[in-house]
Amino acid sequence: MQRPFQKQVWIWGISVLIAAAIISSLPPVRIQYHKWRLEAVKARKASLLAAKPAAIDKLWLNLGIPVSGQKLDKAIRKHEDALVRLGFLKRASLPAQMVTACPETLESLEHLKSECQWYHAEIRAGTNFSITACPKMMDHWRQHAKELGW
Repeated sequence: MQRPFQKQVWIWGISVLIAAAIISSLPPVRIQYHKWRLEAVKARKASLLAAKPAAIDKLWLNLGIPVSGQKLDKAIRKHEDALVRLGFLKRASLPAQMVTACPETLESLEHLKSECQWYHAEIRAGTNFSITACPKMMDHWRQHAKELGW
Protein backbone atom coordinates (compact mmCIF):
# COMPACT_ATOMS: atom_id res chain seq x y z
CA MET A 1 0.00 0.00 0.00
CA GLN A 2 1.27 3.46 -0.90
CA ARG A 3 1.53 6.22 1.61
CA PRO A 4 -0.62 9.36 1.14
CA PHE A 5 2.45 11.48 0.26
CA GLN A 6 3.45 9.08 -2.52
CA LYS A 7 -0.09 9.18 -3.93
CA GLN A 8 -0.01 12.98 -3.94
CA VAL A 9 3.34 12.97 -5.77
CA TRP A 10 1.92 10.62 -8.40
CA ILE A 11 -1.23 12.71 -8.80
CA TRP A 12 0.78 15.94 -9.13
CA GLY A 13 3.22 14.32 -11.55
CA ILE A 14 0.45 13.02 -13.78
CA SER A 15 -1.34 16.39 -13.60
CA VAL A 16 1.80 18.20 -14.71
CA LEU A 17 2.26 15.80 -17.62
CA ILE A 18 -1.36 16.25 -18.72
CA ALA A 19 -1.07 20.05 -18.45
CA ALA A 20 2.18 20.00 -20.47
CA ALA A 21 0.53 17.85 -23.15
CA ILE A 22 -2.45 20.21 -23.40
CA ILE A 23 -0.29 23.33 -23.52
CA SER A 24 2.07 21.88 -26.14
CA SER A 25 -0.86 20.97 -28.37
CA LEU A 26 -2.10 24.57 -28.58
CA PRO A 27 -1.43 26.11 -32.02
CA PRO A 28 0.43 29.22 -30.75
CA VAL A 29 2.84 27.04 -28.81
CA ARG A 30 3.33 24.72 -31.78
CA ILE A 31 3.93 27.71 -34.07
CA GLN A 32 6.57 29.11 -31.73
CA TYR A 33 8.26 25.71 -31.48
CA HIS A 34 8.47 25.25 -35.26
CA LYS A 35 9.66 28.84 -35.77
CA TRP A 36 12.40 28.30 -33.19
CA ARG A 37 13.47 24.97 -34.72
CA LEU A 38 13.37 26.38 -38.27
CA GLU A 39 15.65 29.26 -37.28
CA ALA A 40 18.02 26.88 -35.49
CA VAL A 41 18.26 24.48 -38.44
CA LYS A 42 18.80 27.32 -40.92
CA ALA A 43 21.56 28.75 -38.73
CA ARG A 44 23.15 25.32 -38.44
CA LYS A 45 23.06 24.88 -42.21
CA ALA A 46 24.52 28.35 -42.78
CA SER A 47 27.39 27.66 -40.38
CA LEU A 48 28.04 24.33 -42.05
CA LEU A 49 28.10 25.93 -45.51
CA ALA A 50 30.45 28.65 -44.23
CA ALA A 51 32.86 25.92 -43.09
CA LYS A 52 32.32 26.96 -39.47
CA PRO A 53 30.41 23.97 -38.12
CA ALA A 54 28.44 24.25 -34.89
CA ALA A 55 29.66 22.39 -31.81
CA ILE A 56 27.26 19.50 -32.36
CA ASP A 57 28.44 19.14 -35.95
CA LYS A 58 32.07 19.14 -34.83
CA LEU A 59 31.21 16.38 -32.38
CA TRP A 60 29.56 14.28 -35.11
CA LEU A 61 32.47 14.88 -37.47
CA ASN A 62 34.99 13.91 -34.76
CA LEU A 63 33.03 10.70 -34.19
CA GLY A 64 33.21 9.96 -37.90
CA ILE A 65 29.50 10.57 -38.53
CA PRO A 66 29.02 12.78 -41.61
CA VAL A 67 26.80 15.83 -41.34
CA SER A 68 24.60 16.00 -44.41
CA GLY A 69 23.16 19.14 -45.97
CA GLN A 70 20.35 16.93 -47.23
CA LYS A 71 19.39 16.04 -43.66
CA LEU A 72 19.30 19.71 -42.75
CA ASP A 73 17.23 20.50 -45.86
CA LYS A 74 14.80 17.77 -44.84
CA ALA A 75 14.53 19.26 -41.33
CA ILE A 76 13.95 22.73 -42.77
CA ARG A 77 11.23 21.35 -45.01
CA LYS A 78 9.60 19.53 -42.08
CA HIS A 79 9.32 22.70 -39.98
CA GLU A 80 8.19 24.80 -42.95
CA ASP A 81 5.49 22.21 -43.73
CA ALA A 82 4.31 22.34 -40.12
CA LEU A 83 4.13 26.15 -40.21
CA VAL A 84 2.14 25.99 -43.46
CA ARG A 85 -0.27 23.46 -41.91
CA LEU A 86 -0.69 25.71 -38.87
CA GLY A 87 -1.44 28.71 -41.13
CA PHE A 88 1.58 30.76 -40.10
CA LEU A 89 3.10 30.52 -43.62
CA LYS A 90 1.65 30.06 -47.10
CA ARG A 91 3.10 28.13 -50.01
CA ALA A 92 2.61 28.61 -53.73
CA SER A 93 4.02 26.87 -56.79
CA LEU A 94 4.54 28.12 -60.30
CA PRO A 95 6.34 26.86 -63.38
CA ALA A 96 10.07 27.50 -63.20
CA GLN A 97 10.05 29.09 -66.69
CA MET A 98 8.06 32.04 -65.30
CA VAL A 99 10.91 32.85 -62.95
CA THR A 100 13.71 32.55 -65.46
CA ALA A 101 11.88 34.25 -68.35
CA CYS A 102 10.69 37.35 -66.51
CA PRO A 103 13.15 39.70 -64.76
CA GLU A 104 10.27 41.41 -62.93
CA THR A 105 9.53 38.09 -61.25
CA LEU A 106 13.01 37.93 -59.78
CA GLU A 107 12.68 41.50 -58.54
CA SER A 108 9.35 40.78 -56.86
CA LEU A 109 10.78 37.61 -55.28
CA GLU A 110 13.73 39.59 -53.91
CA HIS A 111 11.28 42.09 -52.43
CA LEU A 112 9.33 39.23 -50.88
CA LYS A 113 12.56 37.85 -49.43
CA SER A 114 13.40 41.19 -47.81
CA GLU A 115 9.92 41.54 -46.28
CA CYS A 116 9.53 38.07 -44.77
CA GLN A 117 12.27 36.40 -42.75
CA TRP A 118 10.58 33.02 -43.25
CA TYR A 119 10.80 33.26 -47.05
CA HIS A 120 12.11 30.18 -48.81
CA ALA A 121 12.07 29.36 -52.51
CA GLU A 122 13.30 26.31 -54.36
CA ILE A 123 12.93 24.53 -57.66
CA ARG A 124 11.31 21.17 -57.04
CA ALA A 125 10.93 18.27 -59.42
CA GLY A 126 12.90 20.24 -62.02
CA THR A 127 9.86 22.13 -63.32
CA ASN A 128 8.07 23.73 -60.36
CA PHE A 129 9.21 26.73 -58.38
CA SER A 130 7.91 26.53 -54.79
CA ILE A 131 7.66 29.65 -52.63
CA THR A 132 6.99 29.68 -48.90
CA ALA A 133 6.47 33.02 -47.13
CA CYS A 134 4.32 35.04 -44.75
CA PRO A 135 0.61 35.14 -45.74
CA LYS A 136 0.52 38.94 -46.09
CA MET A 137 3.58 38.92 -48.35
CA MET A 138 2.25 35.99 -50.40
CA ASP A 139 -1.02 37.85 -51.04
CA HIS A 140 0.96 40.91 -52.14
CA TRP A 141 3.15 38.73 -54.35
CA ARG A 142 0.12 37.00 -55.96
CA GLN A 143 -1.37 40.39 -56.76
CA HIS A 144 1.89 41.44 -58.37
CA ALA A 145 2.01 38.15 -60.31
CA LYS A 146 -1.46 38.87 -61.72
CA GLU A 147 -0.25 42.31 -62.80
CA LEU A 148 2.60 40.57 -64.67
CA GLY A 149 0.01 38.47 -66.54
CA TRP A 150 0.15 35.08 -64.82
